[in-house]
Amino acid sequence: MNMETNPEKIIGNLLKDMREVDDWICIADATAANEKDAFDATYEDVVTILEAVKESPSVTIGKVARRFIDLPDNWSPSDVAKTIFSSADTIGAMMDFWLRSTEDVGS
Repeated sequence: MNMETNPEKIIGNLLKDMREVDDWICIADATAANEKDAFDATYEDVVTILEAVKESPSVTIGKVARRFIDLPDNWSPSDVAKTIFSSADTIGAMMDFWLRSTEDVGS
């Protein structure tokens, strides 16, 4: 099965997944929400998701250290993907980056 590539649908799928789990989701979850198992996700798949996130006012990316910490505004989808795919543990690296809804003020 091919991964979703339409940015609006990607964001819609991410928000749906967040609502279903009532929580933030990691990049591995984001690939699954868009019809691609994280173990099969390519660099290009992750960049596609991250580009949609970068352009969306509805979802933001960050890391979790006791709380959600947004990445700086100048984060780059390709730099985040390079960090993930340069790791010996790609899935673990996907779980270092989290996505949250910006409408989720209490997080």
